[in-house]
Parts: sequence; structure tokens; C-alpha cells
Amino acid sequence: MGEPTVFTNNSTVTPNEPLIYAWNFGDNGTSAATAPTHTYAAFGTYTAQLIVSTNNACADTVTLDQYIYSVPVAGVTPDVTNGCEPVTVNYTGTSTVASGSILGWTWDMGNSTTDNVQNPTETYNNGNYNVEVIVEAGDANHSCYDTANFVIDVYAVPVAAFTSDQYLCLGEATAFTNQSTISTNEQLTYTWDFGDNTSSALADPSHTYTNFGTFTAQLIVTTVNSCADTATAPQNIYAIPTAAIVPDNATGCEPLTVNYTGQGNVGLGAITAYNWNLGNGSTSALQNPTTVYPTANTYNVSLIVEAGDINNYCYDTATTVITVYPMPVADFSTVNACLGDQVQFNNLSTVSSGNIQLYAWDFGDNLGTSIQSDPGYLYGAEGTYSVNLTITTNHGCVHDTTKTLDIYPPPVINFASDINSGCAPLVVNFTDLTVLSSGTISIWRWDFGDGNTSSQQNPTHVYDSAGTYTVTLQVTTNFGCTDIFTFTNMITVYPNPVAAFTAQPNPTTEFDPIIYFTDQSQGATVWDWNFGNGDSSSVDNPRITYDAPGNYTVTLYVENQYGCSDTTSGEIIIAPEYTFYIPNAFTPNGDGINDQFGGAGTNIKFYEMYIFNRWGEKIFTTYDMNNKWNGVIGTEKVQDEVYVYLG
Repeated sequence: MGEPTVFTNNSTVTPNEPLIYAWNFGDNGTSAATAPTHTYAAFGTYTAQLIVSTNNACADTVTLDQYIYSVPVAGVTPDVTNGCEPVTVNYTGTSTVASGSILGWTWDMGNSTTDNVQNPTETYNNGNYNVEVIVEAGDANHSCYDTANFVIDVYAVPVAAFTSDQYLCLGEATAFTNQSTISTNEQLTYTWDFGDNTSSALADPSHTYTNFGTFTAQLIVTTVNSCADTATAPQNIYAIPTAAIVPDNATGCEPLTVNYTGQGNVGLGAITAYNWNLGNGSTSALQNPTTVYPTANTYNVSLIVEAGDINNYCYDTATTVITVYPMPVADFSTVNACLGDQVQFNNLSTVSSGNIQLYAWDFGDNLGTSIQSDPGYLYGAEGTYSVNLTITTNHGCVHDTTKTLDIYPPPVINFASDINSGCAPLVVNFTDLTVLSSGTISIWRWDFGDGNTSSQQNPTHVYDSAGTYTVTLQVTTNFGCTDIFTFTNMITVYPNPVAAFTAQPNPTTEFDPIIYFTDQSQGATVWDWNFGNGDSSSVDNPRITYDAPGNYTVTLYVENQYGCSDTTSGEIIIAPEYTFYIPNAFTPNGDGINDQFGGAGTNIKFYEMYIFNRWGEKIFTTYDMNNKWNGVIGTEKVQDEVYVYLG
């Protein structure tokens, strides 16, 4: 019942032509379809009829009984539908059928198992199980079925578990690590009981016990479906010792030796070990160690005392600070000095931390001391002195140093010159007369007062200009000691006269040979003339006559009232006069008058003359003005007539 009946039309007609179908399903239901489907509303036996007609009203009828069975109603009652795993379910089959009887039950238990009894029993683990039972009713010809479905919910049970450090010292927090699990991914609730009347609902709590002893910690893990599990573990809490450090010196200057006393006590048990870190790279397992701190620093010292047993040791740490102050480094610089010079002491002392508060100087001469940082001191005698500097820091650390200082004797300057006055240029030889009790003079610095200097010990200097000069000598010894002495107006240089003159006329000729000299000298009181021709004069403005032409060097020497002299020279030019005369006739008759023919003149340097007769014959030649023609050719006197000369 309720299942559709599919009718298959097997009707035929010959010849083939369209057919008309009229169906009556026996329950007042009809259809004109070729192959209809019909669902009967009630069970029972129905006669289905098919009338097949052609277009010509030819018809045929066929009937067939239809048996409609009652459908059973599947039912089941489980004694439990949910719970914490494992869950055992007892099923009670309650299926019914309106007509006929139940033929069988087919169970799918939802966990891959099946059964076919009316009232099965099944055990389930965690999960959601869709249980199905199929109920069969009918007879040998046909069976009808009905299915019932329902769900069995089996909840997972958690597994409670946790870890913790079961051996801890009092005051240390116990970290509980929850390792509880559940096969499903669902929220868990945690209930902790730490065994000391305290609890927690955290997943991974941390708990600090306030007393030492053994406590049982319990964890109850519960799901949202109230499935639960419980885990427990003992917690052993040890007493903590107390450590203390007692140093005999907590501060001091480097190097510092410290003797320690280690102290430790524990409420239960005994101290089992002392472990020192002395802060300087050293360790010790002694209760009362000793160590040395070599350098300045702040040292963090720790003592760890140990108490407990093989399962656990508890510790306490005590710390202290040892402060080692740096030793200062006393140092200073100075330079060897000359007696009479103040010695400056430059403090170079240092300290790496803190500051220097006290300075104590001993200058080594049993007289001088100072508390200044950078004192100056004037020694009263030459010699070698041991100077000591002692310094003290603000932490009371003391250091000293001693250095040697030499005080050198100064030179005692004196000098002389071989001459103190004279005419310029004045050559003066200076002699150093400096006295030095020890050491040597290495540097001389002369200042001659005219802008010139010298570094020689005994220099020679030429004063070129008139004046009065102050001479200064500074000497320096090989130890750097210096003295200076000035001789005021030591050298007097007299001025020289300036010789000068003029001469008129100059140049001139031998026809005007008288020269007038005019003195132009400056500062002259004495004159000495040399005129270059063997003549001289001592008057200031002389005159002189030159007998022959020529170039004459005139020298004037003059002196002033200091005996200083000067000389000057000048050239006087007496030029020759040139004359020539030749007659136009002569009478070579031996009367001594006009007997020869030739030229005459002055300052003639070259002479040439030729005489020709009327026929052009050269009858006389001469190259000497003193070789005149006497009117003779060979040995014969020529006749009186006209002759031609060429010269």
C-alpha cells in the first residue's frame, strides 16, 4: 500500500492503427493513458480492467486482479539513547501491521554491525550512531516494509593526566602541565585540588605552596556532557636554606685581600654545600674563603648555600658588593733648569676613578714643600735634587714617585773689542769673555746694533755707516741656561768725507790748457790733488796748465777732522789741435831760407806727398813730413820751373 502500480500495455491490433485505451483500476480510479501508473489508497484486492478500441469502434477487454498489501509500522524503543562511553543499549521492537503479521526485522546498528532479532543489545563507544530497523510484513507472494531510524549519542570520556615537578623548594611555583586528552574535539572543564585546601579551574595552573611537606595534587577532567576522569600525583616541597655573607673588608684600595665568613641555616635538614662566586673569576666551595682583588673595580660576590636530598636540593643566594678603589699613579714632569729660573712642576698624576684630593711635594733641598697641584719653585743653589710627589685620593689610596732634577749654573757674560771707534767702514774684532763654572757654551747670539748679528764666539764685524752702536751678547749653555749683556754705545763710527770736484774747461784743447778745479767735497779739511801729469796740490781749489794734449786722471784725496778720508778721480781731456801748411814755391839756393819744399803742421799722424814734372813724371815721393824735397833729382838740381805736387 502506497506504492504506485505501473501498468504495462501489451495490447495489439492488425493491421496497425491507433488504439483508444480506457482503464478502470477497480477503486473508482480511471485513466486513458497508454501505460498509466496508479497508487491505491487502501490495501485489498482490486480488479483492474483495460478496454482497447479502434477508431472503428472495434473493442477488446482484459482484466487483472491487483493485490494491495498492508504496510507495517516499524517501531523500536531503546532503553538509553545517550551516555558516556562505553554505552550498552537494549532495544525493544514495537513494530505493527494492520493486516497480516510481521515476518522479520533487519537491524543496522550504526557501528557496522547488524542483527535480525526483534530485541537486540549493542555496546557503543564514542560517537553518533544512526540506527535503522527495517520491518517486513506480507506473505509468500509479496512483502511490504517499513523503516524506523533513530540516533544513539555516545559521549567521549576524557583521560585525566598531568605532569609537574614533584620535587620543589618552598616558594617555587609548581607548574602543572595538563596532559589530559579526549578523543573528540570538545571543551573540557578542569578541577584541581592541590592538596593544601587550595584549588584552581585553569587548564595549566601554577601553584606556590606556602609550607614544606608532601601534598597530593588531584585533577578532575569533565566534558560538557558530564563525562569525567581523575588523576593524582604527590608534590614534595622542600624547606629553603638562608644564606649570608660577612666580609672583613667591603671596600679598599687595590690590591685588596678579603676574608669571607659564609653563613647558612635551614628549617629542616642541614646545609650540604657552599658555592662561592668571588666576582674576580675565582670560585670556592669552602665555607670561609679568602681572595685577593688585584685591580680596581666593583666585584659582585655571591654565595649559594645548598640543602636537601638526592631528589632535590634547595638553594639560597646571598650577594654583596666589594668595591676596590684604584691606586692613583703619581707622576709629574719638569725640566732641568738654570739657577735663578723658577722650576715649574706639571702634575701628571692620574686615577681611573674618583679624584685626587691631596698633593704633597718635597723639592729635595730640605727647604721647599708644597700642597699645590702644579707648583713652581725657585732653587737657591745649583745641584741635583730628588723631588718627591705623594698623592692621596678621595678614597684614601696613596702613591708616590721621585724624580731627579738638575739645576745648572748660569753663564756670567762679558766681552770686549779690539777697537771702540774709527772711520767707516770700521772693522771690529769682538772677544767673548763669558765665565761658566760648569758645562760649555753652545750658542752665541751677537747683536751689533746695526741690524747685523753673528753666532760666532769671537766674531769680526764691519760697521759701514757712521754712528754710535750698542752691542748685545746673549749666550746659551749646553744645558740651556741663558744670559744676556748689553754694552751701550760701545762702538763709535765716524763719518767719512765725500770727495768730489769739478774741472773747467773739460774737455779742452792744447790751445786752452789751463784747468780750474773746484772742490765739491763734503766734510773735507785736508786736500791732496794729483793731476795725472806729475803735478799735485794741497789747496782746495787749485788750477793747473797741461803742457801737452792727452787724457789725464786727476785724483783728489780728502780727510776730515776725524782723520777719515775719501778719494775720487776724474778724467781731464786735453785734445790736440790739427794744422797743416805747404808753400807754393821754394828757393833751394842753399841760403838756409826756404831751401826745401814740403808740408808742415801739428798732430799729423799720416803724411804722403808726390811731386811731378810738367810731363807728369813722378820725380819725388815721401811719407815723412820731415823728409822734404830739396829740388834735386838724383844728384842734379832741377831747373827752375813749375812742378806739381800731390799729397
